[in-house]
Amino acid sequence: MESNAWDNIDAVREYVLRQRANADYLERPAIESVLPPLRAKRVLDLGAGAGDWAAWAANAGASSVTAVEKSLAMRSFFIFPKTVRWLVAALRRWT
Repeated sequence: MESNAWDNIDAVREYVLRQRANADYLERPAIESVLPPLRAKRVLDLGAGAGDWAAWAANAGASSVTAVEKSLAMRSFFIFPKTVRWLVAALRRWT
């Protein structure tokens, strides 16, 4: 099995908590301003991390949300809708 830096639970915890705090003020408003309404849309979140954007899409009314993330540590921080479907995959293997 390959070593993955994102499987270090302590490092991931620190990253996720910092990222969530910063995203609310910086990243989220910028990204939301360029996205179309998601109601009834199908959403694919590649490299989903802890699933924050997947959860946002589900809460925004997307009809289907699929999150793709390899790191178990990252996925362990997902605390949002059960309507998000998770796939475990390393993106570099997708062609």
